Amino acid sequence: EIDLDKAFPSQNSMEDGFSSLVDLHCVENEKEADKHDSEYFSRLEQTGWLSTVSTALRLSVDVCESLWKGKTVVLIEGEGRGTSLLVSSLVELMLEGCWRTRLGFQTLIQNNWVSLGFPFSTAHQLCSYRSERSIVPIFLIFLDAVFQLTQQFPSHFEFRSEFLLDLWDTALLPMFDTFIFDSEHDRALARRNPETPMNPSSAWNWDIQFTKEYIKKWENPLYDIPRRPERQNLHTPSPYSQITDKLIQPPVPDNANYLPVNWSVASLSVWRQFFNRSVPFLQKSVEGEEQLLKIQKKARTTIDGIYKVTVESR
Repeated sequence: EIDLDKAFPSQNSMEDGFSSLVDLHCVENEKEADKHDSEYFSRLEQTGWLSTVSTALRLSVDVCESLWKGKTVVLIEGEGRGTSLLVSSLVELMLEGCWRTRLGFQTLIQNNWVSLGFPFSTAHQLCSYRSERSIVPIFLIFLDAVFQLTQQFPSHFEFRSEFLLDLWDTALLPMFDTFIFDSEHDRALARRNPETPMNPSSAWNWDIQFTKEYIKKWENPLYDIPRRPERQNLHTPSPYSQITDKLIQPPVPDNANYLPVNWSVASLSVWRQFFNRSVPFLQKSVEGEEQLLKIQKKARTTIDGIYKVTVESR
């Protein structure tokens, strides 16, 4: 059993941490940014954001390890519609590659977050009964944790981090019935209510928002890139490798039961693409990003060609 209410900070702490992190990264000018530099890391630590993301990844790794030992794991949480969805979703991503494709990831969110009743409307203030307006960032913590996975395992995800950004923006749009209700019950009532001016449309119909060219930019050129010919196990060198007396262990085992995530805070990075997105002078160069994509695509084509020749020569 894992008591998630004890493992994670309180909801209020998560909200305060998110607000503090946004304040830290949303600067008005370069002078203010320079002022923040001297105290950046201390203020970043005080937000507790990376610590919370680290906790989510650590617990997910622990669950994966227990499952592979044949143990049953029970996640305990108040309503069971928050951090339990966060951890269980990360576990599935670490265990099964099918959820790391874009369609698989969308299905994972639909099954775990939407169908099981994560309160998107209340958490994201789409219709709030509270006087203060703040976001409960549990779903964002999940997306940030996935971002960390894409950084540690760039060839294991079919989509780039830009997809995660657009997914978050879509979750805040009151346009699709996917993310504007707190439960399937509320969604069903709205659909049956003749007074509800609702035209149900799934958020996964990306063509409504974006062009095909834009959607194609989500594709990761490095996805499932062949790293080397398959081998029986870690201790059996590939017949196409140079045999030496020293056995070099790969940094990411090919036969790992799940993604060997490094969950320590020191190994995590701030999702600057998200938190600095409103600061013009801190944006990445569009030309640089496009050039990098071209290089990655060219490298992918070259490696695929080499791999094909190697396999056919067996």
